[in-house]
Amino acid sequence: MSGLSPEDIARFEAHGYLRLPALVDASTLGKLREAYDELLTHGASASRDAYLGGLTRQIVLPERSHPVFRANAALKTTRACSGWSTNGSG
Repeated sequence: MSGLSPEDIARFEAHGYLRLPALVDASTLGKLREAYDELLTHGASASRDAYLGGLTRQIVLPERSHPVFRANAALKTTRACSGWSTNGSG
């Protein structure tokens, strides 16, 4: 899925939800998984990271530690759905 159509966006704005078969394609999802595995395994540590329940590491602001989180199809689709601009300024 490369993004949302104008009809999808209008439907979301009118009803407040949108049923999507998949947010991103398998290739993008694979890249995101690999990047998270890399961060978790090889440690890109940030002072804002936290351990949820003391067990599960939450990587805060992953885009500061790995380039795949700066621009990808998941962000493009999410921003289109939310109305968030591509530079993150809203």
